[in-house]
Amino acid sequence: GAFVCITGVSGSGKSSLANRLFGQDRSIVSEHAGTTRDWVGEEANLGGLIVKLIDTPGMRASDDPIEREAIARSSPVVKQAQLVITVLDPTLDIDEQLARTRDAQPRSADQAHLAVLNKCDLLTKADALEHLAIFVHPISARTGLGVDLLIQKIREHFGIERLDETRPRAWNDRTRPMLIRA
Repeated sequence: GAFVCITGVSGSGKSSLANRLFGQDRSIVSEHAGTTRDWVGEEANLGGLIVKLIDTPGMRASDDPIEREAIARSSPVVKQAQLVITVLDPTLDIDEQLARTRDAQPRSADQAHLAVLNKCDLLTKADALEHLAIFVHPISARTGLGVDLLIQKIREHFGIERLDETRPRAWNDRTRPMLIRA
């Protein structure tokens, strides 16, 4: 199936977004940054598209050896994803967040990447206009604002924006020939 990872710095709202996409409280959410200590994965149904969705620990410098190891262990998982969603916090420096995420979890050249600006419900109108001019996918994982559009963009990425659930579908090169033969 499709494989999607959620990355970002600590406190950006990755786990809140993951829970909204999972359709249940799978990841622990707290106002304290660094709550997610290991990656959490589960299948999520995004309007008929079943994806393996991974919520990764936040990228940050830490003196805690367990947290450092958890961040390091999530890197190979992120490298396997077909789509990497980076959650950004508009209250923090955007360039620094992108650099920290990119440096901690380098991606392969053929991976698709989607940046979302979370917490848009907290922005003032002037702030929102500045940030929204830069980012295509403003969301609020807390309220659900913009999440339907994000799901639509994910579906479009995998080529199923108009999925017909009555027809067979293949997500990889191994199953495609089997369906054609059938």
